[in-house]
Amino acid sequence: MKKAQGLSMNTIVIAAIALLVLVVIAAIFLSEIGRFRTQDCEVNGGVCIDDNECGDGYTKYNRGSCYDSDGRTDDRICCLPVPG
Repeated sequence: MKKAQGLSMNTIVIAAIALLVLVVIAAIFLSEIGRFRTQDCEVNGGVCIDDNECGDGYTKYNRGSCYDSDGRTDDRICCLPVPG
């Protein structure tokens, strides 16, 4: 009977570790999708500029992030076109 209990405990431990790994992978995946869906300036229709002020016909979008070619945020500001 002790072998059956040991096997059962091993199965529970392996299942718990597998579940933890899946949760971590899901969290990483969902956070990356959220970044691109809600904060990426260009995905939201904006343009990233180096100046401090947006030009005529544009307004500053504080929640928009600009990314460099490596996918890291940079110091540019996000400007969205003013509707109308």
